This record gives sequence, structure tokens and C-alpha cells, in this order.
Amino acid sequence: MTHTATKAQPVEPTSALSDPVRWRRRSGWVHRSVAGEAMLASVAGERRTLGGLAAAIWMILDEPRTVEEVASELHYFSDGVAQDPDPAVIEEALALMDDHGAAMRCRC
Repeated sequence: MTHTATKAQPVEPTSALSDPVRWRRRSGWVHRSVAGEAMLASVAGERRTLGGLAAAIWMILDEPRTVEEVASELHYFSDGVAQDPDPAVIEEALALMDDHGAAMRCRC
């Protein structure tokens, strides 16, 4: 019996693997913007107050966005005056928001 080697065909990435990770607000929260802070309330009665960078990110997450898109929007909201935000700092803020139930990663 003779075996013949066949050349492996390249595998096309599936959309689930090639789509960038985006961040979005978790459902079940409503908010109000007050004096530069985002006051959040959940349907379960929980309350969160986001200030500074987290408040700005919350407002930007009105639709799912990548970290790069969040950084671009932050730069836009500062009228180009502020330096470009460090993506690592944005990731850290998003992770904290995830830990506190306000934001989450999605492939959407």
C-alpha cells in the first residue's frame, strides 16, 4: 500500500475568529450623565457611579466598539487637545467596568 502526501490547503479563518473583540454596555443598566459622571442604575436596583475615563468610555459605548475605536472617540471628544489615550489604560478601565458588571466583551 502506497501513501501519497497531499499538500495542505490553507484554512480560511472563520468570522468568529477573525472578528475583532468589541466592548459594549451590559444590558439592564440605565444611566444619566451628571457633572461629568455617569450615574448607572440596574433593573435589579444596583447603583454605580463612573467618573473620569470610565464615564467617558461608558458614553462612547452607546454601540459596541473595539479598544482602538474607543481611543479614537476619546481623542475626538477632547477636540484633539488631549494626547491619544493609551490603549492599555483603556483596556484596564474596560476590565474594571466588566468586573463591576457595567461592560462586557462581545463578538458583535
